[in-house]
Amino acid sequence: MTIMRGDCFLVIGASSGIGLSICQSLKGVGAQVVGASRTIEPCPAFDHIFQLDVADEAQILSLFDHILDMGLCLKGVIYSVGYCYASAAASIAADDLRTQFDVNFFGAALCIKSFIAHREGKEGRGTILVVSSIAGQIGMPFQAAYSASKFALEGFCQALRLEIADQGIDVCLLRPGDVATSFRANRKTNSALKTDERGARVLSLYEKNELAGIDAARVSSLALKMLGSPKRSAARAVGKPTEIAGYLARRLLPFLWFERMMTFVYLRPH
Repeated sequence: MTIMRGDCFLVIGASSGIGLSICQSLKGVGAQVVGASRTIEPCPAFDHIFQLDVADEAQILSLFDHILDMGLCLKGVIYSVGYCYASAAASIAADDLRTQFDVNFFGAALCIKSFIAHREGKEGRGTILVVSSIAGQIGMPFQAAYSASKFALEGFCQALRLEIADQGIDVCLLRPGDVATSFRANRKTNSALKTDERGARVLSLYEKNELAGIDAARVSSLALKMLGSPKRSAARAVGKPTEIAGYLARRLLPFLWFERMMTFVYLRPH
């Protein structure tokens, strides 16, 4: 599916970070951009912008109804919503785990479901692009809830891609590593982690890596390529060389070898 001037895309999580960068890249090639986000501000990157809480199914359904009422035909949807809850896995409260999944997984699944219904009977191919994470391939210590939500998202999208390929809709997974956005500032942290010496040390390392993360424009550049050739872009990763090396190691090494490597990088005494 080549992106044509005037093609309409819905970007969910459009107000900042990767989502905003994708909006700007789409606008740069002449696409029509519909943005949706929990907080909204007018921006030249959007043709239309709507407020949306992805944890509220009624709001999601209302958004897609409104898009239909406006006479817009979406060519693709990009889901770029997510935050990280940091905690020792054994200390996660049930409500915190549910909230993590409401935003990172259930919100995505409900938006995807609405897009598939929107595309029914439409001509041409459509694309679902989900911004996952390298952490959707690697269980990150003290970020178990975040990794679990991204693992769930990965499994859902991989199954969905197989199920709907003959319906004219492609499903793509974009897996960034650390990106220099507000992700670090938006992280929620279990208060007990601050008094856990090992957990606090790992969290400090994460934050250091995030501050040195790649620019969001690199992620949006890859997103644009994937939207342009989605049949050949089932899943792509982007990040610093060390992150891509870890990503490949997880896919290629025996698990116990990889586990030793993760222990050495994150959990060895300093």
